[in-house]
Amino acid sequence: MYSSPIGAVPKGNSGKFRLVVDHNRGEHSLNSMIPRSQVKVKLYEIHDLGTMLMAAQKEHSPDNIFVVFKSDVRNAFPLMPLNPLWQI
Repeated sequence: MYSSPIGAVPKGNSGKFRLVVDHNRGEHSLNSMIPRSQVKVKLYEIHDLGTMLMAAQKEHSPDNIFVVFKSDVRNAFPLMPLNPLWQI
């Protein structure tokens, strides 16, 4: 039986803490038990988003300015993969 490391990081100025579970840390991490050939999901990063936006702009609107915005940042932020220490 394996247990992944857990920790707590402060949650803004509320005085509360957020539970952080690291499934990648350690020699026998939970994620290391999954063979790469079995992985079906690719998590995208900001760099990937920029690459896809530039490709879409070239394909659909090469001569025009391509404007993209996200006004609901509060709900978008939890979907972005970030290091837990960056969230402090």
